[in-house]
Amino acid sequence: MVKYTYRYVLLSIVLMLIVSAILLIQNPFKKIEIVQGEALGVKKSSELETGIEIGSLAPNFILRDIEGKLVKLSDLRNKKAVVVNFWASWCPFCLEEMPDFEEVAQKYKNDIVILGINRGEKREIAIDYAKNQLAVEVTYPILLDSNEDVSNVYILRGMPVTYFIDKDGVITNRYFGKITLEIMEQEVEKLIE
Repeated sequence: MVKYTYRYVLLSIVLMLIVSAILLIQNPFKKIEIVQGEALGVKKSSELETGIEIGSLAPNFILRDIEGKLVKLSDLRNKKAVVVNFWASWCPFCLEEMPDFEEVAQKYKNDIVILGINRGEKREIAIDYAKNQLAVEVTYPILLDSNEDVSNVYILRGMPVTYFIDKDGVITNRYFGKITLEIMEQEVEKLIE
């Protein structure tokens, strides 16, 4: 009898561990903040959960821009909107939409910040494309995610990917793939009203 009780207790413990692991896997972004690729406890500014879904608090990050300056997403909450665009030089759709992002950045420069996050490439490549290879020079901040730490947290399924974030750090919309100038302006207008 004792032998069977021991097995049932052991089986119960194993089942609890499996259920706990499944729950963690289903929502791994619930309480994390990414800072240079390290997971830290989130310091919430609201009751919202941190995540990549619309209506979630955007996962925070700190990345260096192409000039070497550190940029922290949560420091931009004084702006009416933040647009985070993940791009790479090997992605033709990314390069096609960057001049439109530059136009939006100039048009709404007092209200929004656009962050172009270069995914997985060296600084020199990002600079060359942002400054020399496009129809216009990109003046909004280009951040370097060379190790793809932030890209992995935002679970990029393809390229480009764009997040629209309100003044409280909440994701209001996201797009997988190239977006038009009209969509960019519509999303920004909604955020700055």
